Amino acid sequence: MAIDGLRMLADAMAFATRAHRLQVRKNADRAAYIEHPVRVMHALLARGGVRDAEVLAAALLHDTVEDTDASAADVRAAFGARVAGIVAEVTDDKSLGKAARKRAQVAHVAGMSAGARLVKLADKLDNLTDLLATQPAGWTRADVQGYFAWSKAVVDAGLRGVCAPLEAEIDALWARTIHAPALADAPFAALPDASAGFVEAYYARIAAEQ
Repeated sequence: MAIDGLRMLADAMAFATRAHRLQVRKNADRAAYIEHPVRVMHALLARGGVRDAEVLAAALLHDTVEDTDASAADVRAAFGARVAGIVAEVTDDKSLGKAARKRAQVAHVAGMSAGARLVKLADKLDNLTDLLATQPAGWTRADVQGYFAWSKAVVDAGLRGVCAPLEAEIDALWARTIHAPALADAPFAALPDASAGFVEAYYARIAAEQ
């Protein structure tokens, strides 16, 4: 990677660290939030073989507009139109209710740019890996099952064929959960298949919680 690309990644790391500095993850160990975008970027670089500095920078920045005080204009000014565009594509519309945002991800993922689909796939992989390792406080078994089923719906709707190594990892996660009856007594149990009916039930449940 050229020096300009390395400089962009260093700048993106600094920007994301500042933006997320007061945030922690929802998991039980309350890890610093910045660990998540760093892992998303690392998955793309080290295991996905991605060398596009703008995609990797967007991975580091992918939650800054959605979850911090940083604006789309801030990202564009610091990193240019393409990075800002990828971040915008993977940013949920907070004017919508939570269930509507979940539905929108499934509906719109196939139309995303290649860079945004890479970031979205790595993001889903890290969230699911984290969820298996430590259940967020207050989440029920049904919440975990629903998140897995909905995530599978997003991947199946438009993230297949984006990055074979990361896709294989996410399929391996589902093989340990959704398709593994032997795990019926494990903490997260054998998760049901991502049928339309199950995902609809998940939408209904999260809508009722708002």
